[in-house]
Order: sequence, then C-alpha cells, then structure tokens
Amino acid sequence: MQHFPRRRSIGAMFWTKVYAFVYSFTGSRSQSGKYVTVVDLLPGYIMNNLNWCWSQESNDFNYTSCPSSRDCPGGKTASNSFWNATSKNFATLASGVVFAMINGSVSSGAFTNNSQFFTVEVPAMDYPRITEMRVVLVHNPLISFRESCSNFTLKTLSETLAAKRINYTCVEDPSEIRQLQCQLYPEYQTTGYCSTSGQRSLNHCKLSTLFNAVVAIAVSLKTAFFF
Repeated sequence: MQHFPRRRSIGAMFWTKVYAFVYSFTGSRSQSGKYVTVVDLLPGYIMNNLNWCWSQESNDFNYTSCPSSRDCPGGKTASNSFWNATSKNFATLASGVVFAMINGSVSSGAFTNNSQFFTVEVPAMDYPRITEMRVVLVHNPLISFRESCSNFTLKTLSETLAAKRINYTCVEDPSEIRQLQCQLYPEYQTTGYCSTSGQRSLNHCKLSTLFNAVVAIAVSLKTAFFF
C-alpha cells in the first residue's frame, strides 16, 4: 500500500453505468480539477479506451488482426483482472468524502453485481478512511423508468455503506448535470427537462476528500492534454 501526502479540494469520483457522461462532466471547464476518476491515475490513463486483443494459440503479437473478447471464450479475464485491480487501488487511495455518479434510468437497477463499483470499489471502502459518499443520481428523461435516491438498488447501497459506518447522501439531477446533459443531448429539450431547475448545486458540497500530490499532477496532465 502506498501512502501519499494529503491534499484538499479534489474529490474521488466513482461511477457506474455512466461511462461517457461522467468523463464529459469531470472534464468540463466548469468542473476541471474538482474531481479525479480512475482513468486520471496513470494505469487507468494509459489503458483507457484501448482494445484488448485475444489469442488462444500464441503469446506473441498478432499484427494482422485484433480478435475481440467475443471471439475468444473467457477472453475478458485479462481486461477484467486489470480493471479490477486498478479500481480496487483507486478505492483504497480515496479518503474523506467521495462521490459516485450513478445512472438512475437503468431498469435492472444502478447498484447491481455486474459492475466494478458493486463488486470491487465499494467493498474496498472502509471507515474512518472514507467518511461519506455523496451520490449524484442522473436520469435520462427519455426513459420512463426512474430510480430514486432512497428506493430499489440505491437503498441497498445506502444500507451497505451504513454497515460500514460510511454516511450516504444523494442528490438527483443537480443543476450542473442538467446543464451539461442539455448541451450534449439536444433531444432532451423536447421533454421539458431542460426548462426545469434541478436539485441543489454540487457546489454546495464541501469537498473534504483528501488525495495525494500524485493525483493532483495526474489531473494537471489531463488538463494539459485535453484543454
């Protein structure tokens, strides 16, 4: 286990079932430098969005094709092992108040055992290293199913955290989320979603998550590359 100098004002952002949107949010100009995700740390940054090519016959490089995991039975083992280890490491580095962006429009539920958030990251969270999780529940207004902060699988999440003595708070579709959604997805404007104000701003949440100087450097590198 590595130990790093602590630094205030950067919040660890976990997520489940919102892959594209969470990075649009944390990478936006208004939120840049406020949150750090698993792909902002070096291992995740290097491997993010890379294709894993599979081979059952050789350990050498295949320079002619890149078979996907669908073409190789059991082929997800390597990528799953990598992301499980990386996600667990990220969860063990986080401290204080952490954040989790969760998709509330998934009919099977947001907090389910087919995600690394459920199987790897939350189990790696311990009190008093982590004192609170602030959930940002986002919805797709074009989908009728709507999970709330206090029912269905989010109730399971709150109970899981309570058993660990970690406080659970949750906000649904805060103003910053709605604003970005309506910029990225113009079709949302036909539903009236964009003309109504969301719940309290995320800026009302005092960031007390403590992270290390290496994380701060990683965020700076990300900003340098993408802005």
